Amino acid sequence: MAERHFITAKEIAGRLNVTRQHVVTMAKRGQMPRPLRFGRCTRWDATAIDNWLSTLSAQAAGKAD
Repeated sequence: MAERHFITAKEIAGRLNVTRQHVVTMAKRGQMPRPLRFGRCTRWDATAIDNWLSTLSAQAAGKAD
């Protein structure tokens, strides 16, 4: 069974070139995959984020045509 990798809001913010707070706001609005809670820590499944970003890229490419 493959290990799951989790990333922080700060890591996602770096990928998107936005602030950490913007990532949190997008999650609260349901505009991105839901985070997982580990006690007081909030993390996102890296695969879910990668899939979401791929979908966004595909949608943006479709609008550019």
